[in-house]
Amino acid sequence: MTIGEREFSHLVLAMCLSVYLLIALYSCVYASRRLNRPGISKKIRTHFLRKHYYYVAVFTFVWGGYLSNAYFELFYPDKEDDER
Repeated sequence: MTIGEREFSHLVLAMCLSVYLLIALYSCVYASRRLNRPGISKKIRTHFLRKHYYYVAVFTFVWGGYLSNAYFELFYPDKEDDER
């Protein structure tokens, strides 16, 4: 894989995960606002929001390393080549 292809793949990965994180944060706010309407019990509301927040937090934690690596490779593409 050439350097240009590698940088492009890291850029695509970084952009996709960054967009996901923005959408995930927006979905937490949106879910909170939608569930605060009358008609849903407080227990169910709390249970749903907790599960949704945990899902977003775990996904962010798990994929955060890949996102960090993608940004590192974009800003310092020659670091890996120098070590070989």
